[in-house]
Amino acid sequence: MRRTAAVAAVGAALLAAAVAVAAPAAAADRTPGGQAVTAPPATAPSTVGTPTAGAPLVGTLLEAAELPEGEGAFGQWRTEATYPGEEQALFACQQNSLASTGAVEQQQRAFRGLDARAAQAALQYPDAASAARAEREIAGWLTGCAEALDARGGTLVVEYRTASTADGATVHHVGLADRAGGARVRAEDVLAVRDGDRISLVATSTTGDAFLNTEQETALVKAVRAKLAG
Repeated sequence: MRRTAAVAAVGAALLAAAVAVAAPAAAADRTPGGQAVTAPPATAPSTVGTPTAGAPLVGTLLEAAELPEGEGAFGQWRTEATYPGEEQALFACQQNSLASTGAVEQQQRAFRGLDARAAQAALQYPDAASAARAEREIAGWLTGCAEALDARGGTLVVEYRTASTADGATVHHVGLADRAGGARVRAEDVLAVRDGDRISLVATSTTGDAFLNTEQETALVKAVRAKLAG
């Protein structure tokens, strides 16, 4: 089991995952689906030491070629940015900063597809028990997403379902519609894979209703697990 060599306090501003529809926001203030959010202020790179075992956390991030490809919205992916810390909400249902779940180090990577966006966060926790609690908290954000977004206004959750992959991972599918725009729907897929004291989160988002299919889900979870295993 991996252990962090040292744990430094990481301050993180509380992040509202609300969707703004009145005016467009800059790219850095959007979820992978392009939804405007209130992003936390830029944070300094984490000073937490590299875990005593396993690959450096940044090494657990996917490469663009490892994301699901195919006809339609996904197309061929490219990497847009890689950065330490937390720059923005990873997905629309994110109700707080990822740092608030107890992560002591975080690395993020953003991707762009044909008509899609994706983002990944690799999270390091003090121990496996802390990571397990964080995994449950993040799942709760997704299962309670419809009520939370409806209370803030601006966006409606028009579909929510989960799917289990062959190795037991859960993928969350969330269909979103602009309250003001009516029919236009965005599809977000969010998966969380835990390995000991680390969690890897991947969110993909497209316009329309192009959710990941079973084959894409399975391949994506497999790629994430391989990265976590080093």
